[in-house]
Amino acid sequence: MIEPVTKEKIRICKGRAVKEELLKSIAEDQLPVDYGGTGVKLGLSAEEVALAKHVDDIMEKSGKYLHGSQEPPF
Repeated sequence: MIEPVTKEKIRICKGRAVKEELLKSIAEDQLPVDYGGTGVKLGLSAEEVALAKHVDDIMEKSGKYLHGSQEPPF
């Protein structure tokens, strides 16, 4: 059973209602274009790119990559 306080925070939507609901909590310029906003596409923000590079650098130094691969993901 879901606690009432938690249940109040859950919204199940589809179609246009998704964007409308997200815009109640997120500014349109911060909402990725993937979700109908005007923000940077998912995975392409400066922070996400920097984090991916940081992880890749660490993995390269260790000689290990995600999913057991011996090859870098990029």
